[in-house]
Amino acid sequence: DDLWIVGAGPATHFPMAGAWCVLLAALGAACNHVALGPTWHHLIPFKPTANPCFNPAIDHCFQSWTGFLTHNLLVQALQINVMLFMFNVFFPMYPMDGAKL
Repeated sequence: DDLWIVGAGPATHFPMAGAWCVLLAALGAACNHVALGPTWHHLIPFKPTANPCFNPAIDHCFQSWTGFLTHNLLVQALQINVMLFMFNVFFPMYPMDGAKL
């Protein structure tokens, strides 16, 4: 019974990362004129991601700060969920859940 409780901590990052992926894919579909890479590339830990460009004069770039900052927010939220999962599971320090797995 304790294993379910302990495993629930790291497992919460999966639905959150999935939600951020869906929102990032929806933004990519809504801004189809912007040259964005695949959403799953942001799931790879420690991989530097290329920011899309922001220039109102160029067609394949974000035209407003809102779209550009929303994209960066979603990418950072997705990557921090992946990093928190890895930290929670692979660095077992008491009293975190990884120490009890």
